[in-house]
Amino acid sequence: MKRKSLAIIVILLCLVFVGCTNQDSSNTEQAEEKGRYTSSDTSVNLKKLWSDVVDIWNPLCDLNWYCTVGTSSTGGALDADLRYEDFKRACEILPEADAFVDSLSDDEYSYIKTVWGKLRAELDILIPAYEQSPPTIKGGYPDGIGIGLISQYKDALSKEINGY
Repeated sequence: MKRKSLAIIVILLCLVFVGCTNQDSSNTEQAEEKGRYTSSDTSVNLKKLWSDVVDIWNPLCDLNWYCTVGTSSTGGALDADLRYEDFKRACEILPEADAFVDSLSDDEYSYIKTVWGKLRAELDILIPAYEQSPPTIKGGYPDGIGIGLISQYKDALSKEINGY
């Protein structure tokens, strides 16, 4: 009798565990469907925006070094094709980030909105230039395009969002 009761308890626990696991995955799927900037806390969404800027900046920085020096930004070898794909994938979040920034209060977040607009304008120039002429070793940027302003805008967003 004790074994039978123990077996029933184990089966019930397994069913509860499976039910909880299925519930968690459906919540995750629902959150992914809603988008990246879904927190009701603006500061959380701003940190996500900053994370997305870094995800764009890191491959861009490597590609800059590759185009000018011939190495990664740390001086090592670089698979430029893969890093360029990393850059393009990171840029896929831009429309969603634009919508988030547009939703911010003009009064409270005007500086972030201004800097974001400038950053996006530079990326809107750089992305098509890269598509027409992908980065090459020591090949420089197409039509003299660089990342200096993007770096400046990235730093301004960092100071405003992170305080440094």
